[in-house]
Amino acid sequence: MARNAIGQAQFDFGGYGRKNAAGGSTESELIHLVLRQVNRERNAGCRSRQPAEYPVHFALTLIRGKWKVEILSRLQHGPVRLSQLHRMFPEASKKVLTQRLREMEKDGLVVRTDRSTKLLCVEYSLSDSLGFAALRLIDVLTQWSVQHATSLPPKNQG
Repeated sequence: MARNAIGQAQFDFGGYGRKNAAGGSTESELIHLVLRQVNRERNAGCRSRQPAEYPVHFALTLIRGKWKVEILSRLQHGPVRLSQLHRMFPEASKKVLTQRLREMEKDGLVVRTDRSTKLLCVEYSLSDSLGFAALRLIDVLTQWSVQHATSLPPKNQG
């Protein structure tokens, strides 16, 4: 793997990531870029969560997990308390929501704020760096999924 002048990892994407007429890469090219990098990481035996070594796997690991995408999507509208999240997603237990929030806090996606009053009041919000960036990633994946959902072959029911 090559490194640039400041030591950041650079990857050979084989011509993907070309610019469109407006100067940006098309969503389809970006998805191909991501999938190609995922395959490389898988073939390299990715067992690490180090972003410099396996950036795509690292990004997907951060947002993968039951309720993580739903929590991130809700937090874009502002801080919420655990009890509010539980009311929004009654199928999820408070234990699971707490686990996911702790994981996301540890990974830097979510910020936990203790609003000390007479009663314990803890709110969760998106972090300025990773949290909002993860939402952009989820948005691109959602747009791509909607655009290409009809072109996927049907799943075998056997």
